[in-house]
Amino acid sequence: MGSYKVLIVGAGAIGCTIGVRLQKAGYDVFFTLRDDKEPQEVEVSLFENNQIETISSEKFKNNSQLTNEFDLIIVTVKSYDTPVIIDLLNKAAQPTSLILTLQNGIGNEEYLENYFSEKQVIGGTITTSVSKKMGNLFLEETRGGIGIATNNPQVRKMFLEAGYRVAVYHDYHSLKWSKLLLNIWGNGTSAILDMDVSLIFSDKDLFHIEYGIFKEALWVIKALRIPLVNLPGYPVKYMNILPFLGENIVQKIFFRIFSRGRGSKKTSIRLDLLSEKGKTESPYLFGKVAQFGNLLGVYTPASRLVDTIIGSIARKEVEWDRFRGKKDNLINYFKNILF
Repeated sequence: MGSYKVLIVGAGAIGCTIGVRLQKAGYDVFFTLRDDKEPQEVEVSLFENNQIETISSEKFKNNSQLTNEFDLIIVTVKSYDTPVIIDLLNKAAQPTSLILTLQNGIGNEEYLENYFSEKQVIGGTITTSVSKKMGNLFLEETRGGIGIATNNPQVRKMFLEAGYRVAVYHDYHSLKWSKLLLNIWGNGTSAILDMDVSLIFSDKDLFHIEYGIFKEALWVIKALRIPLVNLPGYPVKYMNILPFLGENIVQKIFFRIFSRGRGSKKTSIRLDLLSEKGKTESPYLFGKVAQFGNLLGVYTPASRLVDTIIGSIARKEVEWDRFRGKKDNLINYFKNILF
């Protein structure tokens, strides 16, 4: 095991947690670090027993130090950074290296396949929730699991040994679109309004927007003829029946779910806006629903509008204060679409 070398590209909460688990399982794990960053020790609190595990500073490699010595490269950066890491991946990958993307959103696998062979690129997802606490401490909040679109026995074995529930899929398209259905709930409206998801889901009008966005994504997935699949801990394929239950019942179900779960936790796009990077994951979620809707002749105006507003805020073309905490301003934009 020790001779099997793993590189984590994206040493954030998810990347460090995966790396710690693989490290505990006996694998030789390293993490990428920008050249302008100094390596520091990182701690991770694992879900099972709140035990603190440590990643030593020696395990972090600056990009300029990378050589093509890794058997498995796990990509956990945000989707908008995929083009940025191509040179890094070229330096770290051998012709036989596997590249596993656990990123959210649609299009990462296709992009990577422009630079590496289809046999090298593996689509995947992770359903574990991790948050950053003070300093360099990451807290694993749920056990979650790993989904991988490969029959490679070594990759499956690694994650099982690391303590994950592992699900294997034949098609990464089903995997990624099923995860998109989880990622879009509450993500866009919460970001635009800078409000907690529990508040979004407790409001009838705001949930009506959420419900409209969800139905658009479902229509696109059906038009693509992509079957939904269950993800570790999440029975996603049963989301097909939600439109038949009625909006009021769905709102009650999701309010309970998100109030217990990430109700007060900031969503990924909300964190993107707060970071003021000028870019968000929205184009890879809502933008992809709108893009494929346009190609397939599926009506997706709500998804397109959410993506447009988020992009305008991120690029500072629109003042975020126009929407922050002002639900009526957002509802006005959707009036002719959904109300």
